[in-house]
Parts: sequence; C-alpha cells; structure tokens
Amino acid sequence: MTFSDHFLIACLVVCLLLATLAGFVIVNTVRYQQRYRRHQREQQALKAAFAQELLESQLEIQTAILEHISQDLHDHVGQLLSVVRLGLFSLRNKATDAALKQEVNEVNALLQEAVQAVRDVTKTLNPGVIETFGLYESAVFEANRIRKVSQLELEVSLEGSPYALPERQDLLLFRMIQEILNNALKHAQASQISLHFSYDSHSLRIHITDNGCGFSAQPTPSVAGSGLGLKNLHRRVELLKGDLHIDSQPQRGTSVTIAVPTLG
Repeated sequence: MTFSDHFLIACLVVCLLLATLAGFVIVNTVRYQQRYRRHQREQQALKAAFAQELLESQLEIQTAILEHISQDLHDHVGQLLSVVRLGLFSLRNKATDAALKQEVNEVNALLQEAVQAVRDVTKTLNPGVIETFGLYESAVFEANRIRKVSQLELEVSLEGSPYALPERQDLLLFRMIQEILNNALKHAQASQISLHFSYDSHSLRIHITDNGCGFSAQPTPSVAGSGLGLKNLHRRVELLKGDLHIDSQPQRGTSVTIAVPTLG
C-alpha cells in the first residue's frame, strides 16, 4: 500500500472515531436532558402534591374549628341567651308599670333577634348543615342571614336544576362564596351583590358581582391579605379541578366567576 492509501485509511479511522464520539456525546446529552426534564416534572409533582396535602390539612383543621365554634355557640351562648329571655319573661309578668313592661318587651325583641342571629351563624359554620341542604340552599340561607344584619341588596338567582355535589365540593364552594361575600362587605364596601348559580350536566358556574370600590389587577396587601386572600381562593378551586376568574377595576366593582366540572 502506498503512503496515500495509509493516509486515507487513517483519515477514515479518525473520522469514524470522531463521528462515534460525537454520537456518544449527542446521545448522552439527550439522555441527560430527558432525565433532567423527568426530574423537574417529578419535583413539580411532589411540590403540587405537598401543596395540595397542606391545603387539605388546613381545610380539615378549619372545618374542625368551625364545627367546634358552632357547637359552642349552640350549647353555651344560645342557651345563655335563652335563659336571659326566660328571666325577662318573669320580670315582665311581675312588673306592674306599663312603661316598664314596654321596655322589657323591646329588650326581649332585641334579645330574640340575637338568639336567631346566633342560630343562623351556627348553621353556616356547621358543615353538617351544608351537607344536608346542599350548596344552593345553603347559599340562599347565607344570603338571607346577611340581609338581616346589613342594608345590603343581595340577589340570588338560579339557572338549571340544583343537584347534589360530593360533600367536599359543596363545603369548599360554600366557604369560597362566604369569603367572597365577606370581602365585598368589609373591603369593597358594596351595597349591591348578585349571586348567580348555573347548573348543567357537566359543570357548575357561580357568578358573583358587586358594585363596590373594586381593586387593580395587582391586588393591594389589604385585598390580598383579607381573610383567606385571593391566593387561597385560587388554591381551593384548584382542588376542585376548576377555574377562578376575577375581573375588577377601581371604582367599578368586582366580578368573580367560579367554574367547576361536576358529575351531575
């Protein structure tokens, strides 16, 4: 073989080795990227699972606390108010002065309102009541309770026929509605609120609008930090595999839409 032949063979061998090395690098790079992406997905899944478990634990704790408060209100405050009413009845029967009797009757009427208010609050705090009556009826009851203790115009409307949701969904959605209504009352200073339920065979949409002061697209600390805050509202709707859309502008009120898939 001539020198040219040896040189050509050497060049081919070098090219083959370089190609093999390049292929090895490419394959390992691809494998590394695949492992890295898989690792990132696993980390994200773990973080999501941890966040969901943490939120579920918080909800369970909150539910237990509210149930305990509800029971205490019923067993202690409610009964104490009832005993006071009995004392007023006794005082009224013993009184001989007409003016005194009238004052006792007025105080008794206020006390009766307090007793009813405690009963109403007890029902909205107790998860068992929500489970028994369902989401829509519980929301109507909550709206009636709010009307009694405020000058708010609160309209509840319905599209479709309400159907039972799993207990957890009913409770989560009811607490979200309570939080949104509470924000509209305390922070937005709304005088009118509309609460609309739309049921169909595949989903439930809840639309809440108010005429309050609204807020900017970037919520202020007072808005984001009120109650559960906007972040926790999003986290709760994520547990339901649903969507939450909030549309608000300063001095133009707020519109909140909750959409969740159902098995209705």
